Amino acid sequence: MEVHLTEREKQKLQVWSRIMPYRESFAWAIVPLFESNVAVGGAASPSSPLAPSLSGSSSQESMVEPVAKISSDSKLAQYSSGSSVIVEISNLNKVKESYTEDSLQDPKRKIHKPVKGTLRLEVEKLQTGNSDIDTVSESGSVNNEPADAVDQFVDSTFPKFPGNGSGRPQNAHFKWNVLDGKEAHRNGSAIIQGNNFELGSGDFIAFDFRATTKSEPFSQLLHCLYVYPLIVSLSRKKNLFIRVELRKDDIDILREPLEAIYPRDSGSSLQKWAHTQVAVGARIACYHDEIKICPPAIFTPQHHLLFTMFHVDLQTKLEAPKPVVIGYAALPLSTHAQLHSDIALPVLKELVPHYLQESMKERLDYLEDGKHVFRLRLRLCSSLYPTNERIRDFFLEFDRHILRTSPPWGSELLEAINSLKNVDSTELLQFLQPILNMLLHLIGDGGETLQVAAFRAMVNILTRVQQESSDGAERNRFLVTYVDYAFDDFGGRQPPVYPGLSTVWGSLARSKAKGYRVGPVYDDVLAMAWFFLELIVKSMALEQSSLFYNNIPSGDDIPPLQLKDGVFRCIMQLYDCLLTEVHERCKKGLSLAKRLNSSLAFFCYDLLSIIEPRQVFELVALYIDKFTGVCQPVLHDCKLTFLQIICDHDLFVEMPGRDPSDRNYLSSVLIQELFLTWDHEDLTQRGKCFHMVLSVCRAKKVDSGLLSYSHKYLSWENISEIFLENFSVKLVFSKKSRENLGIFLK
Repeated sequence: MEVHLTEREKQKLQVWSRIMPYRESFAWAIVPLFESNVAVGGAASPSSPLAPSLSGSSSQESMVEPVAKISSDSKLAQYSSGSSVIVEISNLNKVKESYTEDSLQDPKRKIHKPVKGTLRLEVEKLQTGNSDIDTVSESGSVNNEPADAVDQFVDSTFPKFPGNGSGRPQNAHFKWNVLDGKEAHRNGSAIIQGNNFELGSGDFIAFDFRATTKSEPFSQLLHCLYVYPLIVSLSRKKNLFIRVELRKDDIDILREPLEAIYPRDSGSSLQKWAHTQVAVGARIACYHDEIKICPPAIFTPQHHLLFTMFHVDLQTKLEAPKPVVIGYAALPLSTHAQLHSDIALPVLKELVPHYLQESMKERLDYLEDGKHVFRLRLRLCSSLYPTNERIRDFFLEFDRHILRTSPPWGSELLEAINSLKNVDSTELLQFLQPILNMLLHLIGDGGETLQVAAFRAMVNILTRVQQESSDGAERNRFLVTYVDYAFDDFGGRQPPVYPGLSTVWGSLARSKAKGYRVGPVYDDVLAMAWFFLELIVKSMALEQSSLFYNNIPSGDDIPPLQLKDGVFRCIMQLYDCLLTEVHERCKKGLSLAKRLNSSLAFFCYDLLSIIEPRQVFELVALYIDKFTGVCQPVLHDCKLTFLQIICDHDLFVEMPGRDPSDRNYLSSVLIQELFLTWDHEDLTQRGKCFHMVLSVCRAKKVDSGLLSYSHKYLSWENISEIFLENFSVKLVFSKKSRENLGIFLK
């Protein structure tokens, strides 16, 4: 930066150079870096130096005109390489008061005395590839510290299991695989280096706050706190600056603060404190500093920010001035960190042990008769702590319920659950995964009243997510990601949710079957049935892994899970009610019926790899009995779709019978339907029938020269031979069936 200084100003600057970091703010200018009217990741605005439509000879005045008038010198806009551009600003202004984002955007803001000087900087768009900018610190270093803090907490609380990422053996047929920990925990520095980007000692990486307002669940850990000291109002003029630090408790006032402050220069580790610039000769001291803090993963009532106010004498000429403490202010994080409004605090004259305690506050001495003379603002950017009041209340009441610190009737938690339906969609999506985890915990083990309330709230949330963030797919990608990766029992530390989920869902279904009014929520449940059915399946799979983890040799498949009679009876009742819905809605030609039918088929398909197969056969038998004697084409088509999905299972050929002495039960059901459909006039149903036959043939993997995985080498003779050998059934093809099969195989 080039500034024209008088001799007096040069002498003053020499004094300041000896007493850094106690600096006096001098001048300011604004250069917009991010587009103001598009989503994060879009193009830069015309007011940004990185606007893609601007050429190297473009006038810099057009780039920055909305916020500061720039000289039109021809050397002001020079693109160096790629998306880099040189920016020179000659219109600087004296700093006389603190400013905020809002004040900078105010067209009526007061412009103070201009400063003769030039600000020159190079701006470059950082290409981070597929990585998220959330991991980057404004200090110029990669922001891994918050992740490390949480990892240390998780590691100490929940020890890791050896082996795969999930800490348990893998079932060969279990379709949910947890990513390897090394892949999931990406090192931010490696990401930057992977894109051939190296940070220099003077580089500064800007973070766009709109990254915290994207309408999607947080995919990476983001946990940092921005502190903005604003004003200190005193009755006398002072040369005032503020030291900011994070403390673990208020017991020992001589204890060193936590190393939690991000440094201003790159390459440095976290600092113990940070200082604002000095407000010189001011009765109302104004500040515009931004201090970034790495807060703890869990806020305790004792974690707090401590602000120390210093006065520094600037009249001395021979030696560096020595700051003198004039007061302190403390701000507990657990009660204030999630607030976005301005905060006012009184200033203590002296710091004594236990200064946070209510019992001590009456004995403390304050400046300015205890008035709240210190004003500041906090901005929490966190994927751990919500700033939305309703989500925050729900998290708080849930914690109280789990810790047994709330009244046993849970009225506050019930109110918090019901208020989730009024949460803004963006914030709901951001914290979708922890909200669903907590609701499922209540559904699994929360008592009947909380179970029903949590289930209804969950249905409302799922419906909103499906409708408001739909990308055209039948299954919303955020919900699919939740089931596959986010939903967990955390190594068996949380009880399975499938018993409670089956109970509360089954109760609602039976009420509907009996003719009771259940409201529109029931149709919403049916529309999202795939989600709940997959949750039930995965919950069973997690319990299966937890039960048998220490009881099987390494490399062996996990044995099937035997469901308890009461739980299985509840699942049977729920399944029966859902089959009735398929049956009735198919007759009306509703598309929901076919989707629900496929969901029930995949439910059985998945359970064949997890629970005792004969229990699955009971569900299949219930389905077949429900559709026995049905002649309507649409119902018969549903039945064929159901069997087609089941027959694609890897272990279809090896499945046992319903009784130990019986042959393969599923093949018996399949063959029965084959004989009904061989000569059907409907080409779609006939095609499904032949597809099921080929699936069985491929599953057997016969390698005799006649057969291969391609159906081109199959004939009706080969198919008959396979069924006779494996199922002791001779398939008899009529002349018409042979012709149809030949056409299909071609």
